[in-house]
Amino acid sequence: MAEAALLLARGRDALPLQPRANGRVGGIVTPAFALGAPLREALHARGIQFTVHSPHEGRTVGEELRRLAEEPGLPDTG
Repeated sequence: MAEAALLLARGRDALPLQPRANGRVGGIVTPAFALGAPLREALHARGIQFTVHSPHEGRTVGEELRRLAEEPGLPDTG
């Protein structure tokens, strides 16, 4: 959240404009959609990395998240 706030305060001109169907920009969007590559680059610079996981066939997203949470080497968030 802090990196997103810094980006909004200091690097607003670098943010992508996200046009809506009516041609206007803005509205309610997720941070990843609204802040795009500049946020990802700021997080990478801080050492945060992302891994894409696709659910195994037949599993719900919730089931897949529980499976991933049980993998060794991940931090305990409980």
